[in-house]
Amino acid sequence: GFGVGEWAIAYLQAPRERLFGRLLAIEASGVTMHALDLESWDGWMAQWSHGESGPVRPSRQFIPMSRVEKLLADEDSSEIPSLARQFQQRTERTIGEAFGAAGMAGR
Repeated sequence: GFGVGEWAIAYLQAPRERLFGRLLAIEASGVTMHALDLESWDGWMAQWSHGESGPVRPSRQFIPMSRVEKLLADEDSSEIPSLARQFQQRTERTIGEAFGAAGMAGR
């Protein structure tokens, strides 16, 4: 299992979205994350690989539980590295540094 403070991917419905970020709270009413829409992921990594930290930035988001389809830990698999590892390999920075630069202390 995983919980608050961990990196996660949230699959949402109505409308369909995928968010990546750090879990801040998990409650019966919903999930709070400091997150970035995965539609912006490649552009955000490109910014960081060029030494820029904006304009795309993660933000604090509350997602009602009725929208949460699934919530998965961001972990390496045998075929695909985690998003955090992909970010570090491409930018030579940690995901915690990037989220910290967006106003969220990271690890």
